[in-house]
Amino acid sequence: MKRGTRVKLIQAGFVSLFWLGIALFKVIYDYLFIQVSAKPDYQYDLSTDVFTSILVVALAGLLGATTMVFILKDIYKNFPLWVTLLINAFTITSVIIIVCFPASMFYFSYSRGLPLWNELVIENSWSFYLRPDFLIVLLVWTVVSMLTLVFLQVNDRYGHGKLLDLLMGRYYSPKQEERIFMFLDMKSSTTIAETLGDKKYFTLLNRLYVDLNEVIHESYGEIYQYVGDEIVITWKLKSGIKKGRCIDCFFTVDQILDRLSEEYFTSYGHRPEFKAALHCGKVTTGEVGTVKKDIIYTGDVLNTTSRILECCNGFDAKLIVSDELLKLIQTPTHYTVISLGEFKFRGKRKEVPISTVMNANLEGIKVRTAKGLIRIILALERDRLTITKETAARAFIRQCRRPKNA
Repeated sequence: MKRGTRVKLIQAGFVSLFWLGIALFKVIYDYLFIQVSAKPDYQYDLSTDVFTSILVVALAGLLGATTMVFILKDIYKNFPLWVTLLINAFTITSVIIIVCFPASMFYFSYSRGLPLWNELVIENSWSFYLRPDFLIVLLVWTVVSMLTLVFLQVNDRYGHGKLLDLLMGRYYSPKQEERIFMFLDMKSSTTIAETLGDKKYFTLLNRLYVDLNEVIHESYGEIYQYVGDEIVITWKLKSGIKKGRCIDCFFTVDQILDRLSEEYFTSYGHRPEFKAALHCGKVTTGEVGTVKKDIIYTGDVLNTTSRILECCNGFDAKLIVSDELLKLIQTPTHYTVISLGEFKFRGKRKEVPISTVMNANLEGIKVRTAKGLIRIILALERDRLTITKETAARAFIRQCRRPKNA
């Protein structure tokens, strides 16, 4: 099962539990209200009301919560919030109308000891739609569903799990964590922006972010920030190094863009490509702000990742990873790791060893420069050829040149 599907199932489960809590609260409120205000001879069957509420929420959760989380939440991304609220109100009203009939049948059948398909039970079930109680149910659950939708939208705004962290105050006091960061940056973005103009360029970026979101999520990555044409992605250290997820994420992004390249070219006249840098280290995580709260990360690892990204241009490399991170990852055999040497970046006292990771197998090719080797590999990747690596790797490690202004 995909991670996205599993997360949606969990969300649908939480929504159903939330709705069940609201339903049981309403039952208890009705019971207490009747105990205080009703006539002494009025009989109120609490157990029947509880069972009916559980049945209603079970059906509503199956229809409403799953529809909201699996279908409507994705549709909502294409509309402003007020439109999504209207669509949601219409959807929930439909679900309530569908659910109320079998729930009413169960209630009248159970409370009066009659068979479920008895004519009197069916007649009373239909008449429920004409009673004021139905309008109250409709109003209450429409409001509850709208609050649920707003909660889901806010949860998406902060990223999966972050809203819960804010509500629980998990990062109210700053904490230190080990994390992996990827800076994913679009190549030739300035040229593309000048060609397309501001509005169309913005549309391109939004399309890219939508297309890449699922890939990042499936790799257990969290989108920390969108910075113009750059996406900052982060993983908890153990999660990111497991099965080389953080490296796989980049090459899956590359494959997605390759598959969609013709669509992008038709719509925007460009085939967008990305370069990336990966690094890991300690960060301090905590809440900031009062009017607008957020969870941010601070630490040297972010600055170092940014400096590593600058090396991509110097080497014409797609992906550069710090050796510190590579030591923790069991690199899959279909990737080739080539050392680029050690670099003393601005603001750093110690040199940082880095390597490029290529989605190709090299075999017996001789080159004189780092750029030359990487260009050959990229050409071979495009042509889907297979070569070996021993001679190339030795020549590269001996003769690679550092990029300017590293």
